[in-house]
Amino acid sequence: MKLVKRKDVFILILGLLLAGALALIWYFGVLGVGEKVIVSYNGEVVNEYDLHGSGVYELVFPEGRNVLTISGGKTSVTDADCPDQLCVHQKSISRRGEAIICLPHKLVITIEGGRENEPELDAVTN
Repeated sequence: MKLVKRKDVFILILGLLLAGALALIWYFGVLGVGEKVIVSYNGEVVNEYDLHGSGVYELVFPEGRNVLTISGGKTSVTDADCPDQLCVHQKSISRRGEAIICLPHKLVITIEGGRENEPELDAVTN
């Protein structure tokens, strides 16, 4: 049986720490704090809200009802009449690209904005 050398363990730990640091830099730097909450129903945007405002909004659709709460720069679904309640149990979101999804109600809540003068990438260029 081959023994593990201290140098190998040190390199492994250093690599894991570096990967963790890069993940934190990406999460806090690239994602950034968003500016607006986008509510989409069945693939179409139905409303936008300021993420830095506050309020409680009842979202009623043919499939059911959700309650969206915006407070302290975060948003969450605080109540819903869907059977699984997964949207209610998701954590609050505040960063660009984060989303809360309620499949039974065909509802998607996403965070957008947050960086001035930064074009959004939507195509590959040569």
